[in-house]
Amino acid sequence: TEGWAGNKDRFVEALVDQAEDAGARIWFNAKVTDVLKADGRASGVVLDTGTEIRSSVVVTADGAFARISEKAGLQISHDDLWYASLLAFEYDNPTGLPAGLYYLNGGLQFEGDMPGAIGGVAITDVVHVMIGFFSRERTYPAPKPLDHYLERLVETDERLHALLGDSLQGATPHMLNGCRGIFRAECNTEPVGHGIISVGDAWVDDGELGNVPALANGVHAGRVIIQAARANDFSKAALNPANDFLDQRLLKALAENKRMKLLGAQLDEEQQRQMFLFMQHLNYPIMMFGTPRQQSAMFAKFMLKNLFRTCLLYTSDAAD
Repeated sequence: TEGWAGNKDRFVEALVDQAEDAGARIWFNAKVTDVLKADGRASGVVLDTGTEIRSSVVVTADGAFARISEKAGLQISHDDLWYASLLAFEYDNPTGLPAGLYYLNGGLQFEGDMPGAIGGVAITDVVHVMIGFFSRERTYPAPKPLDHYLERLVETDERLHALLGDSLQGATPHMLNGCRGIFRAECNTEPVGHGIISVGDAWVDDGELGNVPALANGVHAGRVIIQAARANDFSKAALNPANDFLDQRLLKALAENKRMKLLGAQLDEEQQRQMFLFMQHLNYPIMMFGTPRQQSAMFAKFMLKNLFRTCLLYTSDAAD
Protein backbone atom coordinates (compact mmCIF):
# COMPACT_ATOMS: atom_id res chain seq x y z
CA THR A 1 0.00 0.00 0.00
CA GLU A 2 1.03 3.63 -0.48
CA GLY A 3 0.08 6.75 1.42
CA TRP A 4 1.23 10.04 2.87
CA ALA A 5 1.43 10.95 6.55
CA GLY A 6 0.99 14.70 6.91
CA ASN A 7 0.59 14.77 10.69
CA LYS A 8 2.64 12.64 13.06
CA ASP A 9 0.00 12.54 15.82
CA ARG A 10 -2.71 11.41 13.41
CA PHE A 11 -0.36 8.83 11.95
CA VAL A 12 0.36 7.40 15.41
CA GLU A 13 -3.37 7.43 16.19
CA ALA A 14 -4.05 5.47 13.00
CA LEU A 15 -1.41 2.89 13.98
CA VAL A 16 -2.98 2.56 17.44
CA ASP A 17 -6.44 2.05 15.91
CA GLN A 18 -5.09 -0.58 13.56
CA ALA A 19 -3.31 -2.40 16.40
CA GLU A 20 -6.42 -2.39 18.60
CA ASP A 21 -8.56 -3.63 15.71
CA ALA A 22 -6.14 -6.56 15.44
CA GLY A 23 -6.63 -7.38 19.13
CA ALA A 24 -3.78 -5.51 20.80
CA ARG A 25 -4.18 -4.02 24.27
CA ILE A 26 -2.45 -0.67 24.77
CA TRP A 27 -1.48 0.97 28.05
CA PHE A 28 -1.08 4.74 27.68
CA ASN A 29 1.14 6.82 30.01
CA ALA A 30 2.57 3.61 31.44
CA LYS A 31 6.21 3.42 32.48
CA VAL A 32 8.05 0.10 32.25
CA THR A 33 10.50 -0.39 35.12
CA ASP A 34 11.60 -4.02 34.77
CA VAL A 35 11.49 -7.10 32.56
CA LEU A 36 10.01 -10.42 33.66
CA LYS A 37 11.94 -13.59 32.88
CA ALA A 38 11.00 -17.25 32.82
CA ASP A 39 13.12 -20.24 31.79
CA GLY A 40 15.96 -17.97 30.69
CA ARG A 41 13.95 -15.71 28.38
CA ALA A 42 12.05 -12.45 28.58
CA SER A 43 8.41 -13.17 29.39
CA GLY A 44 6.83 -9.77 30.06
CA VAL A 45 7.30 -6.39 31.71
CA VAL A 46 6.59 -4.69 35.04
CA LEU A 47 4.99 -1.22 35.15
CA ASP A 48 5.78 1.44 37.74
CA THR A 49 2.36 0.72 39.27
CA GLY A 50 3.49 -2.85 39.98
CA THR A 51 1.29 -4.30 37.24
CA GLU A 52 2.85 -7.30 35.51
CA ILE A 53 2.13 -7.83 31.82
CA ARG A 54 2.97 -11.27 30.47
CA SER A 55 3.86 -11.87 26.83
CA SER A 56 5.53 -14.39 24.58
CA VAL A 57 7.91 -11.73 23.19
CA VAL A 58 9.07 -8.37 24.56
CA VAL A 59 9.78 -5.75 21.90
CA THR A 60 11.71 -2.76 23.22
CA ALA A 61 11.80 0.65 21.55
CA ASP A 62 13.34 2.39 24.53
CA GLY A 63 15.63 4.92 22.91
CA ALA A 64 19.39 5.29 22.81
CA PHE A 65 19.85 4.64 26.56
CA ALA A 66 18.21 1.23 26.00
CA ARG A 67 17.76 0.60 29.73
CA ILE A 68 14.87 -1.85 29.31
CA SER A 69 16.71 -3.67 26.53
CA GLU A 70 19.63 -4.07 28.90
CA LYS A 71 17.37 -5.35 31.69
CA ALA A 72 16.06 -7.91 29.20
CA GLY A 73 19.57 -9.25 28.74
CA LEU A 74 20.87 -7.50 25.61
CA GLN A 75 24.43 -6.18 25.68
CA ILE A 76 24.47 -2.37 25.54
CA SER A 77 27.75 -0.45 25.33
CA HIS A 78 28.24 2.31 27.91
CA ASP A 79 31.80 3.16 26.86
CA ASP A 80 32.95 6.39 25.20
CA LEU A 81 29.80 8.35 26.00
CA TRP A 82 29.14 11.82 24.57
CA TYR A 83 26.15 13.94 25.57
CA ALA A 84 24.50 16.25 23.06
CA SER A 85 22.28 19.31 23.50
CA LEU A 86 20.41 20.04 20.27
CA LEU A 87 17.98 22.70 19.10
CA ALA A 88 16.43 23.42 15.69
CA PHE A 89 14.41 26.34 14.37
CA GLU A 90 11.84 25.59 11.66
CA TYR A 91 10.95 28.31 9.16
CA ASP A 92 8.60 28.51 6.21
CA ASN A 93 10.52 27.77 3.02
CA PRO A 94 10.87 30.68 0.59
CA THR A 95 10.78 29.56 -3.03
CA GLY A 96 13.93 28.70 -4.94
CA LEU A 97 16.15 27.32 -2.15
CA PRO A 98 18.21 24.20 -2.99
CA ALA A 99 16.84 21.11 -1.25
CA GLY A 100 19.22 19.01 0.82
CA LEU A 101 21.09 18.86 4.13
CA TYR A 102 24.24 20.88 4.75
CA TYR A 103 26.70 20.60 7.65
CA LEU A 104 28.07 23.73 9.34
CA ASN A 105 30.96 22.34 11.33
CA GLY A 106 33.56 25.10 11.19
CA GLY A 107 33.89 28.25 13.26
CA LEU A 108 31.23 27.42 15.85
CA GLN A 109 33.23 28.16 18.99
CA PHE A 110 31.00 30.71 20.70
CA GLU A 111 32.66 31.86 23.89
CA GLY A 112 35.10 31.02 26.63
CA ASP A 113 35.78 27.37 27.33
CA MET A 114 32.49 26.11 25.86
CA PRO A 115 32.82 22.91 23.81
CA GLY A 116 32.82 23.09 20.04
CA ALA A 117 29.44 23.04 18.35
CA ILE A 118 28.09 21.69 15.08
CA GLY A 119 25.34 23.11 12.94
CA GLY A 120 23.22 22.00 10.05
CA VAL A 121 20.62 23.20 7.58
CA ALA A 122 17.91 20.94 6.15
CA ILE A 123 15.84 22.32 3.29
CA THR A 124 12.63 20.58 2.21
CA ASP A 125 9.18 22.17 2.15
CA VAL A 126 10.40 23.94 5.31
CA VAL A 127 13.82 25.12 6.46
CA HIS A 128 15.42 23.64 9.59
CA VAL A 129 18.47 25.31 11.12
CA MET A 130 20.08 23.23 13.86
CA ILE A 131 22.85 23.65 16.39
CA GLY A 132 24.28 21.11 18.80
CA PHE A 133 26.84 21.05 21.62
CA PHE A 134 28.71 17.87 22.53
CA SER A 135 30.18 17.25 25.95
CA ARG A 136 31.52 14.42 28.09
CA GLU A 137 29.37 15.68 30.96
CA ARG A 138 25.63 15.20 31.47
CA THR A 139 25.20 18.86 32.46
CA TYR A 140 24.40 21.58 29.92
CA PRO A 141 27.78 23.05 28.87
CA ALA A 142 26.87 26.67 28.00
CA PRO A 143 26.20 29.78 30.16
CA LYS A 144 23.18 30.86 28.09
CA PRO A 145 20.13 29.04 26.68
CA LEU A 146 20.67 27.17 23.43
CA ASP A 147 18.28 29.38 21.47
CA HIS A 148 20.62 32.34 22.13
CA TYR A 149 23.43 30.63 20.20
CA LEU A 150 21.11 29.44 17.46
CA GLU A 151 19.87 33.01 16.96
CA ARG A 152 23.49 34.16 16.69
CA LEU A 153 24.14 31.45 14.11
CA VAL A 154 21.18 32.55 11.99
CA GLU A 155 22.13 36.22 12.23
CA THR A 156 25.90 36.04 11.66
CA ASP A 157 27.04 32.86 9.91
CA GLU A 158 28.25 33.72 6.41
CA ARG A 159 27.73 30.17 5.12
CA LEU A 160 24.06 30.36 6.06
CA HIS A 161 23.79 33.68 4.29
CA ALA A 162 25.47 32.27 1.17
CA LEU A 163 23.06 29.33 1.17
CA LEU A 164 19.82 31.07 2.15
CA GLY A 165 20.42 34.70 1.22
CA ASP A 166 18.34 37.14 3.28
CA SER A 167 15.35 34.80 3.47
CA LEU A 168 15.67 34.26 7.26
CA GLN A 169 16.54 37.84 8.22
CA GLY A 170 13.75 39.11 10.46
CA ALA A 171 11.83 35.84 10.09
CA THR A 172 10.33 34.17 13.16
CA PRO A 173 10.55 30.38 13.40
CA HIS A 174 7.13 28.77 13.69
CA MET A 175 8.48 25.72 15.50
CA LEU A 176 11.32 24.86 17.90
CA ASN A 177 12.54 21.29 18.29
CA GLY A 178 15.08 20.48 20.97
CA CYS A 179 16.42 17.47 22.80
CA ARG A 180 19.25 16.01 24.82
CA GLY A 181 20.93 13.02 23.26
CA ILE A 182 23.57 10.42 23.98
CA PHE A 183 26.19 8.88 21.73
CA ARG A 184 27.40 5.40 22.62
CA ALA A 185 30.63 3.91 21.33
CA GLU A 186 28.88 1.64 18.87
CA CYS A 187 25.57 0.22 17.72
CA ASN A 188 24.19 -2.89 19.39
CA THR A 189 24.72 -5.36 16.56
CA GLU A 190 22.84 -8.16 18.35
CA PRO A 191 19.32 -6.77 19.05
CA VAL A 192 17.76 -10.22 19.51
CA GLY A 193 17.67 -12.52 22.52
CA HIS A 194 15.48 -15.22 23.99
CA GLY A 195 12.02 -13.67 23.93
CA ILE A 196 13.36 -10.16 23.21
CA ILE A 197 13.77 -7.95 20.13
CA SER A 198 14.94 -4.33 20.29
CA VAL A 199 13.88 -2.00 17.49
CA GLY A 200 14.39 1.60 16.40
CA ASP A 201 16.61 3.79 18.53
CA ALA A 202 17.12 1.05 21.12
CA TRP A 203 19.95 -0.60 19.17
CA VAL A 204 21.31 2.49 17.37
CA ASP A 205 24.18 4.20 19.13
CA ASP A 206 22.68 7.71 19.00
CA GLY A 207 19.08 7.47 17.81
CA GLU A 208 20.14 8.21 14.23
CA LEU A 209 17.98 5.62 12.50
CA GLY A 210 15.14 8.08 11.86
CA ASN A 211 11.37 7.79 12.16
CA VAL A 212 10.52 6.01 8.90
CA PRO A 213 13.34 3.40 9.06
CA ALA A 214 12.52 2.85 12.76
CA LEU A 215 8.90 2.08 11.82
CA ALA A 216 10.12 -0.24 9.09
CA ASN A 217 12.32 -1.94 11.69
CA GLY A 218 9.25 -2.49 13.89
CA VAL A 219 7.20 -3.86 10.99
CA HIS A 220 9.99 -6.30 10.15
CA ALA A 221 10.17 -7.44 13.78
CA GLY A 222 6.39 -7.93 13.80
CA ARG A 223 6.58 -10.23 10.79
CA VAL A 224 9.30 -12.28 12.49
CA ILE A 225 7.14 -12.60 15.62
CA ILE A 226 4.17 -13.81 13.55
CA GLN A 227 6.32 -16.59 12.12
CA ALA A 228 7.60 -17.47 15.60
CA ALA A 229 4.02 -17.58 16.93
CA ARG A 230 2.97 -19.98 14.20
CA ALA A 231 5.73 -22.33 15.30
CA ASN A 232 5.10 -21.55 19.01
CA ASP A 233 8.85 -20.98 19.34
CA PHE A 234 10.10 -17.69 20.82
CA SER A 235 13.72 -18.68 21.33
CA LYS A 236 16.59 -16.53 20.11
CA ALA A 237 17.02 -18.84 17.13
CA ALA A 238 13.37 -18.38 16.11
CA LEU A 239 13.56 -14.59 16.49
CA ASN A 240 16.97 -14.27 14.86
CA PRO A 241 15.59 -13.27 11.40
CA ALA A 242 14.89 -9.87 13.01
CA ASN A 243 18.65 -9.32 12.62
CA ASP A 244 18.21 -9.22 8.84
CA PHE A 245 17.29 -5.55 9.14
CA LEU A 246 20.88 -4.76 10.15
CA ASP A 247 22.86 -5.09 6.95
CA GLN A 248 26.50 -4.00 6.92
CA ARG A 249 25.81 -1.02 4.67
CA LEU A 250 23.38 0.44 7.21
CA LEU A 251 25.73 -0.17 10.15
CA LYS A 252 28.63 1.42 8.27
CA ALA A 253 26.55 4.49 7.38
CA LEU A 254 25.40 4.91 10.99
CA ALA A 255 28.96 4.60 12.32
CA GLU A 256 30.28 7.13 9.79
CA ASN A 257 27.50 9.57 10.59
CA LYS A 258 28.32 9.39 14.29
CA ARG A 259 31.99 10.04 13.54
CA MET A 260 31.12 13.10 11.45
CA LYS A 261 28.82 14.57 14.07
CA LEU A 262 31.37 14.16 16.85
CA LEU A 263 34.06 15.96 14.88
CA GLY A 264 32.66 19.26 16.13
CA ALA A 265 33.71 18.23 19.63
CA GLN A 266 37.08 16.74 18.65
CA LEU A 267 38.68 19.02 16.05
CA ASP A 268 40.04 22.53 16.35
CA GLU A 269 38.47 25.40 14.43
CA GLU A 270 40.75 25.23 11.37
CA GLN A 271 40.30 21.46 11.06
CA GLN A 272 36.53 21.92 11.31
CA ARG A 273 36.62 24.62 8.63
CA GLN A 274 38.55 22.37 6.26
CA MET A 275 36.14 19.51 6.94
CA PHE A 276 33.16 21.73 6.19
CA LEU A 277 34.65 22.74 2.84
CA PHE A 278 34.77 19.07 1.92
CA MET A 279 31.55 17.81 3.51
CA GLN A 280 29.26 20.57 2.22
CA HIS A 281 28.95 18.65 -1.06
CA LEU A 282 27.51 15.49 0.53
CA ASN A 283 23.77 14.81 0.28
CA TYR A 284 22.93 13.37 3.68
CA PRO A 285 19.63 11.55 2.87
CA ILE A 286 21.20 9.83 -0.15
CA MET A 287 24.32 8.94 1.84
CA MET A 288 22.22 7.24 4.52
CA PHE A 289 19.29 5.72 2.66
CA GLY A 290 19.86 6.09 -1.09
CA THR A 291 20.25 3.23 -3.53
CA PRO A 292 23.81 2.17 -4.49
CA ARG A 293 23.34 3.95 -7.85
CA GLN A 294 22.25 7.21 -6.16
CA GLN A 295 25.14 6.98 -3.69
CA SER A 296 27.66 6.35 -6.48
CA ALA A 297 26.45 9.41 -8.41
CA MET A 298 26.51 11.54 -5.26
CA PHE A 299 30.06 10.46 -4.31
CA ALA A 300 31.28 11.02 -7.88
CA LYS A 301 29.97 14.58 -7.69
CA PHE A 302 31.53 14.93 -4.23
CA MET A 303 34.95 13.81 -5.53
CA LEU A 304 34.75 16.04 -8.60
CA LYS A 305 33.90 19.16 -6.58
CA ASN A 306 36.68 18.43 -4.06
CA LEU A 307 39.39 17.44 -6.59
CA PHE A 308 41.00 20.89 -6.76
CA ARG A 309 40.81 21.36 -2.97
CA THR A 310 42.42 17.94 -2.41
CA CYS A 311 45.29 18.87 -4.71
CA LEU A 312 45.82 22.13 -2.83
CA LEU A 313 45.90 20.36 0.53
CA TYR A 314 48.28 17.70 -0.81
CA THR A 315 50.73 20.25 -2.22
CA SER A 316 50.48 22.34 0.95
CA ASP A 317 51.27 19.33 3.16
CA ALA A 318 54.15 18.35 0.87
CA ALA A 319 55.61 21.85 1.12
CA ASP A 320 55.39 21.76 4.91
